[in-house]
Amino acid sequence: MNIGMDKDRMEEAIRDILLDIGLDKYRQVWPRYLTKGERQRLALASVVAMEPEILIVDEPTTGLDWLESLQILDYLERLRRERGKTILIITHDMNIVSLYAKRVVVMTNGRVVGEGTPREVFSQPKLMEQAYLRRPAIADLSETLWGEVLLTPHEAADRLKRSSRTNREVAGK
Repeated sequence: MNIGMDKDRMEEAIRDILLDIGLDKYRQVWPRYLTKGERQRLALASVVAMEPEILIVDEPTTGLDWLESLQILDYLERLRRERGKTILIITHDMNIVSLYAKRVVVMTNGRVVGEGTPREVFSQPKLMEQAYLRRPAIADLSETLWGEVLLTPHEAADRLKRSSRTNREVAGK
């Protein structure tokens, strides 16, 4: 037995997780021959197989390109949404925070110095400075253009469409 599962249940869990994380075609491949991103996903799948209620991942995208990073983050989001898992991501990458976080806890020197939604945290320049963090460029750009902190390119595109529509209406076009 492994992690309290009988052999049949373990085989089923391995198959399901490898399918879910997109590595089923590599089931017979030695992990050394996988890319860094594939190895990261395999490591994550190994933990998920143990069926924890809470997953704590520390810098899960370090050394990965953006596509590999999105694969990991999308998988974590699916675990949260579809399986009700609590996911705690420790990261310095504020782009990840802006795209995926629901709640942010900011720490400096081992102490909590702030918390809130990504929008609330990114709207506090002194807090960001205190924690030596830089908010995503989209937040800087949107605050400069419209006086509000937006978190994603999608939000900015929607805001731009509204601005364009309003400008056309004012111009009578």
